[in-house]
Amino acid sequence: MKKYILAVVLVLIPAFLQAAVLPDAPKVAVDFNSYHTYEQLTDILKKLAEAYPELATLESVGKSYQNRDIWVLTINNPDTGPMLTKPAFYMDGNIHGNEVQASEACLYTLWYLLTNYDKMERVTNVVDRAAFYFIPCVNVDGRSYFLEQPNNPSSSRSGQRPVDDDRDGLFDEDGYDDLDGDGSITMMRIKDPAGRMKPDPEDPRMMIMAEPGKPGGWELLGMEGIDNDEDGRINEDPPGGYDLNRNWGYNWMPEYVQFGAGEYPMSHPESRVINEFLLKHPNIIAGTAGHNSGGMILRGPGAKNMGQFSPMDVRVYDYLGKRGEQVIPGYKYLVAYKDLYTTYGDFDSYLHGTFGAYAFTIEHFTDSWEDITGDGEVDDKERLKFDDYLRHGEGFKEWKPYKHPLYGDIEIGGWTKMTQRPTPEFMLAQECHRTAAFIIFHAESMPLLKFRDVKVESVGGGLFRITAAVSNEQVIPTRSAHMVRSNIGRPDFAVISGSNIEVVSGGEVSDKYRGIIEPQYKDPARLRVRALNSQSDVILQWLVRGRGSATLTYNSLKGGLIEKTLDLR
Repeated sequence: MKKYILAVVLVLIPAFLQAAVLPDAPKVAVDFNSYHTYEQLTDILKKLAEAYPELATLESVGKSYQNRDIWVLTINNPDTGPMLTKPAFYMDGNIHGNEVQASEACLYTLWYLLTNYDKMERVTNVVDRAAFYFIPCVNVDGRSYFLEQPNNPSSSRSGQRPVDDDRDGLFDEDGYDDLDGDGSITMMRIKDPAGRMKPDPEDPRMMIMAEPGKPGGWELLGMEGIDNDEDGRINEDPPGGYDLNRNWGYNWMPEYVQFGAGEYPMSHPESRVINEFLLKHPNIIAGTAGHNSGGMILRGPGAKNMGQFSPMDVRVYDYLGKRGEQVIPGYKYLVAYKDLYTTYGDFDSYLHGTFGAYAFTIEHFTDSWEDITGDGEVDDKERLKFDDYLRHGEGFKEWKPYKHPLYGDIEIGGWTKMTQRPTPEFMLAQECHRTAAFIIFHAESMPLLKFRDVKVESVGGGLFRITAAVSNEQVIPTRSAHMVRSNIGRPDFAVISGSNIEVVSGGEVSDKYRGIIEPQYKDPARLRVRALNSQSDVILQWLVRGRGSATLTYNSLKGGLIEKTLDLR
């Protein structure tokens, strides 16, 4: 009998545990401590769209040069309104092929929102009142090439459209060669009595310059490769050879000013189809683009010639960026051209300049943030300590002899592909979550519109005075100062409508204490409001003739749409 009871218990325990775990388990389990191939990324997105059909929609915005789909996953709760009637947040990643953690951070953020909807109050609230557009991977060809082919940490930054880098009439004919077949492109060195380099006495794995006037005994030959086109040079024409983040149509400069710009703005299929998507979604008011490296929250201007942002927009950016430093400890909020370097035709300048959105570039942490000595700089010695103690040496390949077809006896060694720029896999989930925390905060700061102090007063003669205060309770305005100054998009509209009413007059209350109104003589039923600024309100007033039901609507292109029913009697 005891054996029978024990057997029943052993059978029931797994079922009990399953019942206890499954309610909190995600519908789609994803390993965020590893990098996903394009096919795996696609599969996860499809599973999420299938698991959350009430919130998520997956579609292709178009094809890459190599005919891969560029996926966008939209999150919107239709029960709280159509997506284009809400403020929207845009997030993408991996516009540079080797910046692979950006895709994972974007994937995690959308996964986190879907998984925790109806479980976390903050997540539920922001999803209910906003729309989200996620393109986890912009440079799908470059990402695939980086993950699936031998590369060094910085190669495959470009897309995979062939370019004649060395101007010899051939395209992509002399790229890197994985001579030792280990899956990474590392360095080559050769012994040379007159060589300028020498092993570092503190750690002979590192090569440093010899003292002036003293030979080092070694020379570096560059990355692994051979002279594939027999022109006397090595690795001078690898796949691609342009920069998708210099191809956007705001403050674009030609190739002789900005390397990688392309023939003209949006000349690459990836930027072109994403631009078309953005034009179809004018409600985007905030966004980020994911890159690496260094742990930075970058805002524009990307170049000094753009001029400075307006003081009002700077106040909003400063609030978001400085709070971002608290949300993601260790990150620095910086101005791109002033604190980093100049870029023309970059995406966050484009998103702000063309669409008026408050946009950041997120430069993700890598393994180079471990400032072990505390001197404010990270050098290769510190990277080696990080690799030795935390990655157990997997990131640095010891120097090994190799018989090169051109140079003869050389040695191959150095940093492997998944070091320096990609976040180490054991740190990846944390990096993704830190990013998602900032995205949620950024999205919560988008406009939040509410009616308050709505009054309907009979003034005699069948006339009613309607007064309504409309407030924006969040930091981001319904239209940025750049939008207002550059006449981007339409103004906000406050509308009174009804089948049995006539709007006699209407206008904005410019002085509520003295009751002074700035009338709008043309079409007073549809009052134009330039913008609702950060945590501010506007007071509007109409004289209306008629009786019955009327609808008060505040309609903002980027701030959302709210309605209130009025009873005139």
